[in-house]
Amino acid sequence: IDQILKRVQDDRFIYLILLLGFILRLVNLNQSFWLDEAAQVIESARPFSQQFQLAADFHPPLYHVILHFWMLFGHSEIWIRLLSVLFGVMSIWGIYEIAHILGNKKTGMYAAFLLAVSPYHIWYSQETRPYMQFATISVFATLFLFRKNRKLYTLSIIFGLLTHYFFLFLLIVHFGGVCVYYI
Repeated sequence: IDQILKRVQDDRFIYLILLLGFILRLVNLNQSFWLDEAAQVIESARPFSQQFQLAADFHPPLYHVILHFWMLFGHSEIWIRLLSVLFGVMSIWGIYEIAHILGNKKTGMYAAFLLAVSPYHIWYSQETRPYMQFATISVFATLFLFRKNRKLYTLSIIFGLLTHYFFLFLLIVHFGGVCVYYI
């Protein structure tokens, strides 16, 4: 128990940064949906059997499916946008882990703090669109690549390709980095 308490005390700053990031993403979360968000909600509210028939949206279906099940618990603007907020906070944690691996704990804290207060990251963490899910999966795919966890990396690749077509560009970067690393 002493080791667990010491670890919590050592990591208290990252927990404060995550809390700050979460609170900043809750500000103005109750605004009305704009056109693309409203279309996203309408498409995700359809029966599950229709979630893969996405003629009106050009994104792959994973976010639609996740939002479909998320909306079983509520339909308010705040509740629906909270899914993207959670993805945003998870990406802050992932950036902390990557920067910790590449640098040290202090570097991880700085990187996490900068992402937590980034206006663009906050903005997209408040949208009911697949962008923050894409960013979070990309961060964790990179983290799993650095940790050489092939199973989770493969799973994140599958999730990434089912979230956004731009995930292919991340795979090109990953492949290039691996080739350079091993040559």
